[in-house]
Amino acid sequence: MVALIAIVGLAYDGRAQLTAQQRADAAAGEAARAAGQEIDGSVITGSPGLHRTRAVAAARAYLKAAGVRGTVSVSGTRIVVRTDASEPAAILPLIGITTLEATGTATVEIATGL
Repeated sequence: MVALIAIVGLAYDGRAQLTAQQRADAAAGEAARAAGQEIDGSVITGSPGLHRTRAVAAARAYLKAAGVRGTVSVSGTRIVVRTDASEPAAILPLIGITTLEATGTATVEIATGL
């Protein structure tokens, strides 16, 4: 009986797992994009022109607005956002699994000298 509940739960709650994964990936991508917007015109002349503090703040603000946990790091011209999202399980709590976790990662590389 437990095996049947587990199989049905995996099939049904698999949708929730996919939702959490999509949310984590989308939030990471959008937060990285928001951070990548914090540049000035010096990228045209070959300088990175990235305002690190504003970039991190923009990414964190996006994550907060999206209700997704995450971290933001800037190294040189690379911005990396890692996120964690979760969705409640509907059937799997019957066997002790109450939350479905997912992670997402997005990287933005600031190009110079365009």
